Amino acid sequence: MSTDTDKLIAQLTQDLKPVKPMAGAGTLALILSTLSLTATFAAITIFTKGIRTDWQVMLGEHVCQTAGISMAGFLAAYAAFKLSVPDTRIRTVERVILGLASFIWVLLIAGQLGAEPPEAGYRNCLTDFSLLFIIPFAAGIYMASHAAPVWSGWAGYALALAVGSFSALGMRFACPNEQPAHLLVWHYLPVLAFAVVGIGLGQILLKQKKSSRA
Repeated sequence: MSTDTDKLIAQLTQDLKPVKPMAGAGTLALILSTLSLTATFAAITIFTKGIRTDWQVMLGEHVCQTAGISMAGFLAAYAAFKLSVPDTRIRTVERVILGLASFIWVLLIAGQLGAEPPEAGYRNCLTDFSLLFIIPFAAGIYMASHAAPVWSGWAGYALALAVGSFSALGMRFACPNEQPAHLLVWHYLPVLAFAVVGIGLGQILLKQKKSSRA
């Protein structure tokens, strides 16, 4: 009986090709973070007026904000790829990491509240933000789709939050406007707005990717 079973298994598996294991969530998060930053600063150079001349001053005065945005982006990317591994439930580690990334953005936004109204005629940066967002988000969707995520909506939220974080970081180097109200409306709130939209995009795009492989 055992011999027959072994023969049957051999027959069923003889034409199967070995499957390359998926890289770890940390490795994929690092890849997406590097790709996002590279694409972001390339887009700044090509589509905008380039990096602001006083970026070193900005970085020195807002090092905590810069570090917080970078940390939120990496944590969200890590959560996205943890959520991309098929599972029947969202585990505690994914909840904590994604919650921490979201909470960092809540703190960043809260830090801009109560500021003086912006001066008339201040620049709308939403178009530039969108340009910085598109290509890295598409790359993140492509990477996550290869893992066939069950929680596609939350994976889409985490990917959009990660890419939006790095887009916002790029905007700090591209836009010289330091008014808190400007940062709130055109740099920081779009991150959470795009992340919410990412829930729907994840449900659509990741499911399409899965169905196309079936």
